[in-house]
Amino acid sequence: MICKKLLFTFSIFFLMSSFVQKSYGQCYELVWSEEFDYTGYPDPTIWNMEVGNNNGNNNESQYYTKNDKDNCWVDSGRMVITALKEVYGGQQYTSARINTKGKAEFLYGKIEGRMKLPYGQGIWPAFWTLGGDIDQVSWPQCGEIDIMELIGGADPRDRTSYGTAHWADANNKHAMYGGNKALPSGTRFADAYHTFTVEWTPLKIAWFIDGVQFHVISTTPAALSEFHKNHFIIINLAVGGDWPGYPNATTVFPQKFEVDYVRVYQLASDLIIEGKDSLVAKEKAVSYSLPTAEGREFLWSVPEDASLITRADSNAVLVDWGCTPGEIVCDITTACTTSIIKKKNVSLASPSIEGPIFHDKTAGNLFFSVPVMSETDYLWTLPADASFVTGGTSNAAEVSWGEEPGLISLQFTNTCGTTNLSKTLFSYGQYPYPNPGTPFIIPGTLNSTDFDYGGEGVAYHDSGIGNQGTGSRRDEGVDTQDQTLFPNVGWIVSGEWLEYTINVPEAGYYRVEMKVATQNTTNIGPLKVLINGESRIADISVPGTGAWTTFVTVSQRLLYLNTTDTLLRIEVGKGGFNLGPIKFVVDNSLSVLDLESESGQLKVFPNPVKDILNINLHMIRSGDVALKIRDLSGKQLIHSVSKGIGSGNQKISITDELKTLQAGIYLIEIATNDQTYFSKFIKD
Repeated sequence: MICKKLLFTFSIFFLMSSFVQKSYGQCYELVWSEEFDYTGYPDPTIWNMEVGNNNGNNNESQYYTKNDKDNCWVDSGRMVITALKEVYGGQQYTSARINTKGKAEFLYGKIEGRMKLPYGQGIWPAFWTLGGDIDQVSWPQCGEIDIMELIGGADPRDRTSYGTAHWADANNKHAMYGGNKALPSGTRFADAYHTFTVEWTPLKIAWFIDGVQFHVISTTPAALSEFHKNHFIIINLAVGGDWPGYPNATTVFPQKFEVDYVRVYQLASDLIIEGKDSLVAKEKAVSYSLPTAEGREFLWSVPEDASLITRADSNAVLVDWGCTPGEIVCDITTACTTSIIKKKNVSLASPSIEGPIFHDKTAGNLFFSVPVMSETDYLWTLPADASFVTGGTSNAAEVSWGEEPGLISLQFTNTCGTTNLSKTLFSYGQYPYPNPGTPFIIPGTLNSTDFDYGGEGVAYHDSGIGNQGTGSRRDEGVDTQDQTLFPNVGWIVSGEWLEYTINVPEAGYYRVEMKVATQNTTNIGPLKVLINGESRIADISVPGTGAWTTFVTVSQRLLYLNTTDTLLRIEVGKGGFNLGPIKFVVDNSLSVLDLESESGQLKVFPNPVKDILNINLHMIRSGDVALKIRDLSGKQLIHSVSKGIGSGNQKISITDELKTLQAGIYLIEIATNDQTYFSKFIKD
């Protein structure tokens, strides 16, 4: 549902009409269900209600609302999502989208819903899943399973349901494989309830409508790792978009998507033990669990030097670990199988001290800890001007710190041996985020919300009153919000700025790309990109995207960075937009011939040059022309403006300024009212 293209045919490796299903000798057991047997909005303990226009994905036309009875309501044993034709949030329609992210996530199982679908041109209901790690890896790397999608419209569209899997292939590109099933001619999915199902195992995903399989894919290839991790469930009704097209005069509103129930069943053989994969030696009271279901029985066992501290016959146990890695094992018995053994390998990790990194950021005492370990003696050590409030000989310590930075240390001893740890505390100031000792390395992608520590007037300037939004960095004054795909800085106004400590291992030219969104429909900004306080590329304007959640990528080429560059600063000319990730890409396209052929409107000659440098420039319309010359470190050496240059082919010459340059290679930037051009020249 995030992105749709025409379905294509895969190799016979994936086309598995003769797929041989593994015989499990057992049955599916109900482990989770939503029967909608209440009245009100979708149960907030089960469902999250999304808001916005799906971040602009698929060019959809609806705005998803939260807790609006007209768009989503539960009553009489069913949930109804209603799409209305009304202007809201910069969109032409309203609807609803709900998900179970962070509340009910599943690895493998039979996922099904009984539903009556809407119909009509541009109507796009969906019942699907996404990988629970989407915020960390983005899409399609998280994986997507579309259990049901319908793109409404003229026959056979209103009677055809699609089932599709999406993932990132071995080259990290979007891949997909899907099938579809149509009802008999003269019927529609809007006429009656139908049951849409996927059976998802470690080996395959199979799609069913009313119990009849119509599509299957193997999930055993290594490139399909997205389908071997937890997914959450999504139900939504979109309007318009690249795949279904847009409503027209034939589309009737309101449109209703009715859901009778959603249920998840699992095979005991597919269950995965939930709990830590890595522990500290002697870690105490570690939790492990398996989903429970009626009739299931459990029997846990642990390595010889570990011990169970709760009953072994429960679906969840607590374990005191030992000194070595090993396996935790559970023998599961169900009503339809004799015994299934599930195992989890547990490795050992090096402990570290958890706690603040600055000693003077907030008033009050500081708290430090390591995991609770059994049969362990602890001894904390502080600088001379710090003192313990509590806990100098336990796993946690409350400390009254002094005036200076320094080390807090811990030595702990148990049957596994003696370990010494330390943690450096800094005086609050400007440092990289989130690790004060680790700058952002270029090239790479930087979250705009990862601005430096340091606070107002040091690492950023925020002109707003209070902290708006609900995103990360709530202890800072910058307004942030979290979107499905990435966090962003919002409520940006003129004059604000953000700084980021950077590390440039290799000098050279880079392209800057930023994701931006604005409710404006015309260009705003600009954004200035400063390196060590100096502007080295043209300002970046923000195009009108029409909605706060509709992000597009803007970019500027040929930013020269030196290995001595340490500070990036983003300055705002005119606000009114949201700023997402900032990406730096090595710009390998810098060559005179490439740049000249790309623009077709700029020629610099002679090259190499000695006394007079001529620039032939085609002006789209008359106006001023700004000229900048930089050396290969990015330092600006010459800046001049030629006023009132006419339209058409024009010639500009540089003479006196050229005499100030030493022999070498230089970058020239020509900015007109319409475009910015770049080239290189050599001074003899």
